[in-house]
Amino acid sequence: MPKFCAVPPAGMLRGSGNPSGTVNLVRKRPTREFQGAAMITAGSWDAQRYVADLSGPLAEGGAIRGRMIAVHDDKDSFQDSRMSARMCFMARWPRTWVNAPR
Repeated sequence: MPKFCAVPPAGMLRGSGNPSGTVNLVRKRPTREFQGAAMITAGSWDAQRYVADLSGPLAEGGAIRGRMIAVHDDKDSFQDSRMSARMCFMARWPRTWVNAPR
């Protein structure tokens, strides 16, 4: 998913209100041409995020295409006993052949 937006209601940020929100998912689909991207992000409290995204044809002619995304997220906190480390891996290919010969 290239975009995952979760917007909590105003009350959740201030301490009172209804426990609800909005989630918007936008999917990344396999591409016809090979493409790859990598991103490294660094921030305060030793925050580090690494993202790799590869997409392209899996068979000659692009009849079958696939996409692979890997994410590693690691960060500390202002609290000594609190830290966060997450890893995510996603692979996707179409359920049916695209432009398959008949």
